[in-house]
Amino acid sequence: MRVEENQSPTTLKGDGSPSLSWPSAPNRSRPDASFTAGGVIHDMCADGTEANGVNEVAERIRSNIGLVGTLTAAQRTASKGDDMSTEFCLVEKADHIMTVRINRPDRLNALHPPANAELGLVFDEFADDDSLWVAIITGEGRGFSAGNDLRYQAEGGKQMAIPRGFGGLTSRFDLNKPVIAAVNGVAMGGGFEIALACDLIIASDKAMFALPEPKVGLAALAGGLQRLPRQIGPKRALGMILTGRHVPADEALQLGFVNEVVPADQLMTRAREWAMQIIACSPLSIRASKDVVYRSLDMESLPESMAVGYESVKRLVKSEDFVEGPLAFSEKRAPNWKGR
Repeated sequence: MRVEENQSPTTLKGDGSPSLSWPSAPNRSRPDASFTAGGVIHDMCADGTEANGVNEVAERIRSNIGLVGTLTAAQRTASKGDDMSTEFCLVEKADHIMTVRINRPDRLNALHPPANAELGLVFDEFADDDSLWVAIITGEGRGFSAGNDLRYQAEGGKQMAIPRGFGGLTSRFDLNKPVIAAVNGVAMGGGFEIALACDLIIASDKAMFALPEPKVGLAALAGGLQRLPRQIGPKRALGMILTGRHVPADEALQLGFVNEVVPADQLMTRAREWAMQIIACSPLSIRASKDVVYRSLDMESLPESMAVGYESVKRLVKSEDFVEGPLAFSEKRAPNWKGR
């Protein structure tokens, strides 16, 4: 197995043992840095190295995809619907759907910090754009994502903080719009963790999933150790986690973390069909439903989860779409959702 196909945000020391320090400064003490269970630095080191690095990427990407804070409201509106110009992924927007293709096929779409930062900004744009209702993420070439680009780290590549996590998704807990992972090939380590952070997984019959970090002395610290047992139960999850074994698409469907397996040449068509089914529903209903599902899972009891007030539900009830749905039904016509 090639090293770059095994992923974790955690780095390696010179002797191959796991380390939480960046390879660009292996001996520097980092008293001001804090690591979450997601394996991502959220605080900047004292000299601002990571802050400068991520800001450089942010300014470049913002200038390309219309995120610069000085843009006027008219400019932001005009930019909606245009495809984004990015370096490490391809982005298309059409019919309320944003499609993101991770574009590092020469490394099986393994991701380095600049790519993760870019994807974070791309999904920030998705979250903020009222015209976008569903996102699909997939990979160019024969892989979805081989995870963390350890070769980049070994080559001394520049490191930076990625506050939104791996693929811009694994540490994003406030996104109420649905995201579909269209897994076209290998989804290893961090790549699998990106898929697990999505709401639906549609897999090609050529897809392969694994959390192989223990085989190289690492751990799946970008949410894999938390999300997989929540989604399929601890016994089934540990069967993958403790062995690092590769799981093909059909078994992934049986285990329960994949929604559907389709022939490789039908993957994007089918993922888009899933997205179109979602778009046929009220966007505010979808967002409220996703919000309630995930938030209720964190509550101790069913009665509590049903009694608590949800801001997303309040917004739904006060919306125009809350009136439009029943009206369209009574008039025997398709609803005209406005998302407000």
